[in-house]
Amino acid sequence: MSESLLGDISDRAKSAFASIPFPSKKDGRWRFGDVGAWGVEALFPFFSGKFENVESSVCGKAAAEIANGACDIKIFDGQILQADVPGGVEVLPMAEAARAYPENVERFFDVGTGKFDLLASAKSEAGAYIKIPAGAEVELSLKLASSLPVSASSLIFDVGEGASLKLWRDCAVFDRSFSAFRTLWLAGPKSRIESANFKFSGEVSRAYEREDFKVSDDVEIIDALAQASPSHSRHEKNFDVFGRRASVDSRAFFGICGSITHDFRTVQKHSAPDSGSSLAVRSAVYDSASLAFSGLIRVETSARKTKSYQSCRSLLFSPSARAQAAPELEIIANDVECSHGCAISKPDKDQLFYMNSRGLSESEAFALIARGFAESSFEKISNSSRVEKYLETAF
Repeated sequence: MSESLLGDISDRAKSAFASIPFPSKKDGRWRFGDVGAWGVEALFPFFSGKFENVESSVCGKAAAEIANGACDIKIFDGQILQADVPGGVEVLPMAEAARAYPENVERFFDVGTGKFDLLASAKSEAGAYIKIPAGAEVELSLKLASSLPVSASSLIFDVGEGASLKLWRDCAVFDRSFSAFRTLWLAGPKSRIESANFKFSGEVSRAYEREDFKVSDDVEIIDALAQASPSHSRHEKNFDVFGRRASVDSRAFFGICGSITHDFRTVQKHSAPDSGSSLAVRSAVYDSASLAFSGLIRVETSARKTKSYQSCRSLLFSPSARAQAAPELEIIANDVECSHGCAISKPDKDQLFYMNSRGLSESEAFALIARGFAESSFEKISNSSRVEKYLETAF
């Protein structure tokens, strides 16, 4: 059954992949993005495995060091290499998950319809299904690494009713690797999820990730993402809030340098009353790099008394740095509170003058300002020592 199910998923994905075009400027889902970085010519070295005169960058070596650190669960290129987890927690390869939870596995892969979603579906056997039993309180650290020219894998977190999961993720993409990664969060009623995701990649790499959150009654989601990498990336987050009295707090920080684009897309969809969601995006942009952000809040007719917010703030540390944001609201219900805001600015001159007068160079002052910007993305993450360690690495 499992081999047949995963085989069918893989065959459908491979067939559909060829018929879906690569990103273009006509595709609204890639608005502001650097479509050239995700086209045939740019990705050909990854798909062919042929790179000319490319050595491992400093960032690529750092990614390797991060990937090889201590953790509870280690997954390299979709293969589970380590799973030291508390009793009752299941960490299943996708083949076993297809036997134990076939409906969830099939539903997960059927949702992915984009060009790069299908890469993960084509390798449906790669990845893991992590089951947190009802009522359990679990804290896990997870390391994910991509080293193959095309590395595709998936994760499904199935968090049972009344369970609590605190997850710390380190994601590393090595030089000469294209990473296509997908994650599904199934949040059972009255569950709580606290997720901190730190991403790092080599300069000669690509990182694509899509996360889908299925949020039921009385669920609390604390979600934080940080990415400080000198390579093109795209990250999509979709929150499907179909439960009553649910709460989502999602924050993201991007440190962007060089001549690359970090592309971030979000959807906050509400279809049940009395729930709320909040999204805060922060970016520190250097050199000729850019942030491309697009966020949608959609409130269905059944979602009265929804409270949903969205903000995007960017600091530009160079005259040629760019940040572009496109917040959207689609409100079909009455009696809701929804809003969005966007701010793009340079570092405050008085603040810089003060730090310079205290002996800090301009680059040190920039790093301190950016770090303070990043810290706000982790205000609700309880493991402060891990946050501090990441900030020391990034800044």
